[in-house]
Amino acid sequence: MREAGLRKVIVSIHDATPQSFIQLETRQRQFGWAIRALESQKHNLATASEAGLHVRVNTVAYHSYGQVRLVLDDLGNLQRKYQFDIRLLNDLANIEKSQQIIRDTCQSLGAKVVKEERRAGSSNATVLWEAESGFCFSTKMAYRYFFDPICAECSIKVQCYEGFYGIRLEQRMSDYWICLCIYKHSPDVLMPWKIFLESELAKKFKELCEREQS
Repeated sequence: MREAGLRKVIVSIHDATPQSFIQLETRQRQFGWAIRALESQKHNLATASEAGLHVRVNTVAYHSYGQVRLVLDDLGNLQRKYQFDIRLLNDLANIEKSQQIIRDTCQSLGAKVVKEERRAGSSNATVLWEAESGFCFSTKMAYRYFFDPICAECSIKVQCYEGFYGIRLEQRMSDYWICLCIYKHSPDVLMPWKIFLESELAKKFKELCEREQS
């Protein structure tokens, strides 16, 4: 895949032990499945790293500070052997609790901010940290953020955890499409890129970005 043009791989590992890993599943799973699934993810990141790809591991702070530290310690051990980035994400189903877990984790590691950025017109902010031990990782905090031209009259706004994520470009068949919502795929939020560029939505989104950057 690298020879065909693949440059980046993102792997999700949200727990460090099979016991806790299996609890994330909505389907009933056997313990042996959890062991194999967790080891498979670790094998995937090792293989991708050895192939020279840019690898990032995403992990969600969804349960407790202790859960996050176990995962980061486990990934830190792998990171010393293989080259990959680690990103800690907040749980969109419980934003306030998970963001507090992330803050507690950064404090316990004695982590200092290296770089911080927020993408204009989106719901997330990313921070690169370096711990006292030299361990490097990043955090991505997502907030409920609504873009009124799209979200104001949305029928699922009350149930929407994240709000307006930002613009996503997707290749569908032989053309590129603009996706303006990660939950819906109706014509008002999913359209060919040329149609989007000529729409009032594009103008309002550009105004939003310019306003946030000023």
